[in-house]
Amino acid sequence: RRGGEDVDVLYSAQVIEFLGEPCIVATIFDVTSRKRAEQERHLSDERFARIFNSSPDAIVISRLDNGVYVELNEAWSELSGYSRQELIGRSAVELNIWADVSQRGELLAQLTSSGRVRDFEFRMRRKNGETADTLLTGEVIELHGERCLLAILVNVTERNRSTRRLRESERRFADVVDAAGEYVWEADVDGRYTYVSERIERVLGYTVAEVIGKEAYDFMPAEEMVRLEHWFDTRPDPGTPIRNLEYRSTTKDGRQIWQQVSGVPIFNASGQRVGFRGTGLDITERKLAEQRIEELATRDALTQLPNRRLLNDRLSQGIMTAQRSGGLIAALFIDLDRFKTINDSLGHAAGDELLRLVAERLQQLMRKGDTLARIGGDEFVIVLEALRVAEDAGAVAQKIITVLSEPYTIDGNTLTTSASVGISVFPGDAADGSTLVRNADMAMYFAKEHGRRNYQFYSEEMNARAVEKLTMESTLRQALAREQFELYYHPKFYLADGKLAGVEALVRWNHPEMGVVGPGRFIQITEETGLIVPLGEWVLNRACRQRRDWQEQFGLVIPMAVNLSVGQFNKGLTRTVRDALARAGLTASALELEITESMLMKNVDENIDVLRRLSDFGVAIAIDD
Repeated sequence: RRGGEDVDVLYSAQVIEFLGEPCIVATIFDVTSRKRAEQERHLSDERFARIFNSSPDAIVISRLDNGVYVELNEAWSELSGYSRQELIGRSAVELNIWADVSQRGELLAQLTSSGRVRDFEFRMRRKNGETADTLLTGEVIELHGERCLLAILVNVTERNRSTRRLRESERRFADVVDAAGEYVWEADVDGRYTYVSERIERVLGYTVAEVIGKEAYDFMPAEEMVRLEHWFDTRPDPGTPIRNLEYRSTTKDGRQIWQQVSGVPIFNASGQRVGFRGTGLDITERKLAEQRIEELATRDALTQLPNRRLLNDRLSQGIMTAQRSGGLIAALFIDLDRFKTINDSLGHAAGDELLRLVAERLQQLMRKGDTLARIGGDEFVIVLEALRVAEDAGAVAQKIITVLSEPYTIDGNTLTTSASVGISVFPGDAADGSTLVRNADMAMYFAKEHGRRNYQFYSEEMNARAVEKLTMESTLRQALAREQFELYYHPKFYLADGKLAGVEALVRWNHPEMGVVGPGRFIQITEETGLIVPLGEWVLNRACRQRRDWQEQFGLVIPMAVNLSVGQFNKGLTRTVRDALARAGLTASALELEITESMLMKNVDENIDVLRRLSDFGVAIAIDD
């Protein structure tokens, strides 16, 4: 231009004939502003392209109407897992990138209404099938005459995962604290509450506002506050955690409760302790239960008499007193006769009532300083202290037997029972309480063996017999395993003509040292230990096999009689008999079972049922003795 300034122009011209001469007709248009705008736009495009392609966040441009990708950066490829070539010209729906397609509708609705969207979160499906939590911010733009979405996406999967973990951790903590019935608290260095959770109201009855700024001492009885202050004052290090501190508090309605508190110190950035935080728990029910447990630990629940634990304590104290004074102490072990029969026939309620009545009668016989305890079932122990002579214990035992033998009226039924009593005396029979009771127990069993309803003093002979019994039990188990038993067969003849009527199988024990041992020495022990069941099965099987062998060898068809013990007489007996006959290939008529009348009269109803089953099966029944 005239002033020396350069301008951008758009020049258009053509040659024409003018007045017989060729001339140029030209139009010149000043495009300086447009060129500058284009340059600026070009620079802007370059800057956008640099930002677009170098951004760590995923950026994508897609058509608004069909979602087809127009442009994207490398970060978007990494996020989606697809290459640029796989994405351009295809849509998110086509590639199944929306984990929930309904979310695309939500996005379009927001864009339609406002033209932009901020922090829209959705789950995208990557090329490998994994899903990612994605946060989208975008707006609608015009590109080449089309409405497009320019979107920036951020992968927030790890952030969400961390947030979820934090929330789950907080929820677990809250759930555990709530399930445990605890409340959370914080206090400053002076012990004033700066925070308490709402559960405090369920514990103390005070609201959170009523507790904040107060101390725990403000909710304690005076004597408890003194005790706790002393406890805190004498702590060697006041900055150490508090573990399971128990104390009493007074609730808003005046009740006294027990709390258990634990806490840890709070430190500021400079390491200075500024308070405590922890949890509190109402343990009133537990403390009451502990008191009740203590009562139950020393008292029998049914009769309220001392139990074995309290009995042992009193025995120990009595023995120490007797050692200093040179006196005697007697332990009387009392067991009711026929109690199981009463309990089974009339029910446990009647049995419990009988035990209570027995306890009342025994208490009436007690002197001051003596101890009456129930140690289980129908067993009682009386400890008599300061005896002059051992025979005095026998006189007390006789009174016990007489008093307990008198009739009882329970639920309109008149019941009678009796007692067997065993007596052992300190220091002659035992040097300690547990041995004294054990020896009295042993003597009680001898009283039962002597017909019940009597008393027996402990003797060394009883102990020797008990040791022999234990030894015999062990040896019997080995004898069964080593097949040391043998059957002898006692023939039975008709007196009229002397013909053989049958045989009776009798078991003998071929002891390696004692020789042949008869059943009188070991049957009772097998019954007491349960060995009678395997021994009885062995006898039945061996006797049936012998009966089969005689029939096959000699054509001898006679009944084989086998004695039954009380320990075998149960509902499984019929099956045992059937199996033994089946193994030997015999019919039921080949076997005769002998039972004693005393055994028959125990548990009559059950026994009749067992006998009926055997009889229906075809086995003969004989009553012995």
